[in-house]
Amino acid sequence: MATSGTYVTEVPLKGTAEKHFKRWRNENHLFPDAVGHHIQGVTVHDGEWDTHGGIKIWNYTLGDGTQEVFKERREMDDESNTMKVVGLEGHVMEQLKVYEVDFQFIPKSEDDCVCKITMIWEKRNDDFPEPSSYMQLLKSMVVDMEDHDSGKVFSISRLCCVLRGLPKPLVFAEHRNEFGFVEPRLSYGSVGGRFKKGESPFYEEAYQRVALDQFLRIVVIRLVKCGMLITDNLMISWRIQDGIATFVSDISVSLSSR
Repeated sequence: MATSGTYVTEVPLKGTAEKHFKRWRNENHLFPDAVGHHIQGVTVHDGEWDTHGGIKIWNYTLGDGTQEVFKERREMDDESNTMKVVGLEGHVMEQLKVYEVDFQFIPKSEDDCVCKITMIWEKRNDDFPEPSSYMQLLKSMVVDMEDHDSGKVFSISRLCCVLRGLPKPLVFAEHRNEFGFVEPRLSYGSVGGRFKKGESPFYEEAYQRVALDQFLRIVVIRLVKCGMLITDNLMISWRIQDGIATFVSDISVSLSSR
């Protein structure tokens, strides 16, 4: 008989168990936008997004960069805030005869809970490795979904010149390809500088402030249009130090439930 086992881990989360359970139960269509470095796509093969017994197909990336496909059946237990994933087909099922994962969201206080992840597995034969990389993927998804769900947006902009009129290298632009995992949520822009001999540098600073204010508004409008941001009040506050313009007031928002 091939090796079998059970992995169990708990992830502490901010927010109620009901809120997190709803996100994992009903809103899997948000995952590619929220954690695109883990999940590149998810489609409903049978049923609806929140159907008990529904079948979904996932495109995902493991921690080592391997891209795979997985077909699962979903089972729900609303009373215990538990969701079971049963593996049907895909890359992982080429190695495992049994692959079942329970996500249970357990209240710890009025504002905190834990996600208990239980993975039951059995290899098809002992030539295959244990599926610890899949457990790591699931744990990372839970952690990163909470980061996405925190409802905070932070913006950092770098001036491309200092008040002395010297050019500043655009280091991020040169290395932008290294940040592809956040590209769907990335807004990047540069503000050109100017220098007039004899003119006070504070005139240039004023132009830079206007440009940066407009850039931040564009970022917020983009988030609102794509349904990621809902806000009634927006206050912009930032400081300039050593040629770096940093927005120091975060934006309290709520994520929409598309």
